[in-house]
Amino acid sequence: MGKKINKESKLVKCPFFKGQDMQKIWCEGVQPDSSIILSFGTREGKRAYRLRYCDKAHRLCRIYRLNDSKYDEEGYLK
Repeated sequence: MGKKINKESKLVKCPFFKGQDMQKIWCEGVQPDSSIILSFGTREGKRAYRLRYCDKAHRLCRIYRLNDSKYDEEGYLK
């Protein structure tokens, strides 16, 4: 099943969020043209993670920090 963008995706604040489906979140990957897929055991687990990190406190997310370290202060890849 491919990525599904839905109305909940509009609430996401993280710039590295790429999409989601029922139990997965796609984020920008650390390599060019790659993605990181977070796969959760339950829909509620995915929803709780998205609410906490993607929608609100994305700077606390490990994937955010990993991706953010790829860019310089002007937003260009290092």
